Amino acid sequence: MPRQCTDLEGAILFLVGFVFGGSHVEDWIGWQAEVRRFAGQFTRRDLQCAFENLAAEALLDLTDHRNQPFRRDQRSHFFAGLFRATLTLEGAYYFYCLRVTTVGGKIHVVAAA
Repeated sequence: MPRQCTDLEGAILFLVGFVFGGSHVEDWIGWQAEVRRFAGQFTRRDLQCAFENLAAEALLDLTDHRNQPFRRDQRSHFFAGLFRATLTLEGAYYFYCLRVTTVGGKIHVVAAA
């Protein structure tokens, strides 16, 4: 089981797993807006790191608009157009084990069960 995720990572998992049913395609600006609904304020780098951490821990698959997997050394994928985030099987299990609360309408990760 991966480490406990941050509130920002929890918000991404909530969006992809619950709001969007397991997969979602959006451009960078759209992702920022969607995540901000549930995570409050964060920097561009915070969001990029959250996506990268979730992918590195095999909780999300990240692909570009041509369905090509992201490579760790090509961070420009995030800003080159549409990209897809899809919950992996492990990610779905982890998401459904998360215990979260909401504070002011924002996701707060309490623990991973």
